[in-house]
Amino acid sequence: MITLEQWKKNFLDKDTCPWRGPKPMEPGDDDLLVGRQADRDRFAHEVLTHQLVILHGESGVGKSSLLNVGLVRDLTERGF
Repeated sequence: MITLEQWKKNFLDKDTCPWRGPKPMEPGDDDLLVGRQADRDRFAHEVLTHQLVILHGESGVGKSSLLNVGLVRDLTERGF
């Protein structure tokens, strides 16, 4: 868990800022996916209970990051 002080330090440090611009997060960037646990849980549930799930949203909202860091890890932990 990231504390507020750690978050502030990372936010001010351009090398570790959690908002990396247009580059999607990748596996291993788990600590940078902040505040998306509810989205991860909901999306994993949808993938596990439906044959087809469509993830859509405006450019830059974090779709690829949610998939690359959140969903891949969540499904790997479930044996996929």
